[in-house]
This record gives sequence, C-alpha cells and structure tokens, in this order.
Amino acid sequence: MTQLADYREELKTVISGVTQTQVFSSFPDKYTPPAILITPNNPYITEGETFEEHRANFQVWVIAPKGDNEVVTDFIESHLEDLIPALTTANWSVEQVEGPYLTDVKNVQFLTVILRVSAPINF
Repeated sequence: MTQLADYREELKTVISGVTQTQVFSSFPDKYTPPAILITPNNPYITEGETFEEHRANFQVWVIAPKGDNEVVTDFIESHLEDLIPALTTANWSVEQVEGPYLTDVKNVQFLTVILRVSAPINF
C-alpha cells in the first residue's frame, strides 16, 4: 500500500470513529447515500513548512440521505460538528468546508458538503 493510501485509510478510521454513516476511502463504483467519500483534492500534494515536507490534500464528501430540509440540514450540521473536532484532534488540518451542493447519485440529487483537509507527508 502507498503512503497516500495509508493516509486515506487513516482518514477513514478517524471519520468512522465518530459516525455510523458508511465511509469509503476512495470513490466507490456503487453506493447509496448517506455516505462519506474520501478523494484526492486539487492540488493533491503541496509544499509544506520545510524544504523536505509536503502536504497531502484530500476532500471528505459528506452526502446526506434523502429527506425533508430539516432532516438533511441536521444530518449535515451534526456531521460537521462531529468530524471537524475529530479530524483536528487527529492532527488533520481542516482547511475549508464547501457547500452545500447538490450531488447527483443515480439520477437523484443529495445535499453534500465537502471538507478540504490536509496533513504533512514526507516522501
């Protein structure tokens, strides 16, 4: 397994520790929301604090279940309130939270937020 794959698995472990929602460490071929997906961010690798250090950048997609506005909003907000402290405690930097967006899954739209997270990596 690559070092970047290890980072995705670490993210999955941290996230799985605070939610019952299914978590995927890469984009799955098939899934049904609610789900949390971990994907590379753009840019994937950036410069770090020192010459030898880099930062690995990922997106964490939080995709809500289908439901009325109150249910969907509560799902998104409660996940953000659980995920952000868990990620920062595990030494991940939460750079930004984007959205909400509508994500199309099997021709059905689901409310989604995207957390942009990073951590130092040395190759």
